[in-house]
Amino acid sequence: MKSDVKLLILNPNTTTAITQRLLRAAQEVCSPGISICAQQVPSGSPAITTELDELKAQVAVLDYLDRHIDLYDGVIIGCFGDPGVQLAKERYSVPVVGIAESAYHMACLTGKRFSVLSTGTRRESRLTWDMLDRCGLRGKCQQVYPLGMDLTSISEESLPQIRQYAAQMLEEDECDSVVLACAALAGMGQPLTEAFGLPFFDGVQQAVMLLEGMLQPRYAAAIHGQAPTPLPPSI
Repeated sequence: MKSDVKLLILNPNTTTAITQRLLRAAQEVCSPGISICAQQVPSGSPAITTELDELKAQVAVLDYLDRHIDLYDGVIIGCFGDPGVQLAKERYSVPVVGIAESAYHMACLTGKRFSVLSTGTRRESRLTWDMLDRCGLRGKCQQVYPLGMDLTSISEESLPQIRQYAAQMLEEDECDSVVLACAALAGMGQPLTEAFGLPFFDGVQQAVMLLEGMLQPRYAAAIHGQAPTPLPPSI
């Protein structure tokens, strides 16, 4: 990996507090020498809770990346609906990952079944199931548990309430891991993992680690459509 790698975390909503939380969570796990920048789209919804919000976010994400993609070596879309991720993968030569796909695939590596802890209402959890369908992972998900919290009101001070809800959830759920299904929960994976002895996956941090792996020279060449450098002959 080159020494001056610059990654972008793009928040598809307009809530500055979430953008800042995304950056703090990412910086906790990024490797030395990697620069991470967090930005948010200039216009849109403060929270993405409906299909219409997701469609607007897709447009905003692509519009922002069209103007700024050349500044970065890799991009993380910081919303759990992964709005615009698939379109961006097709549109740009740099790797683009979403926090939902990152967390879900990492959860699949730790056990047979995972559950999802989301922030919204039971009605809004439909979007979570839709995302699982797009990832082809509905069959791996045991259950989706909505916190019923407004994501714009979540802060570090919300952790005790979330921990209490998670404890109630795990009394009836025998999942192997839990995915935190909202950008507003960024940074809470480690304290919840320590509290319950069960992996709680923060999609932001998983995305950083996966993106770093994708930027290793041999993989990066393939992502950019170039032939990888041959390995030296064995001696």
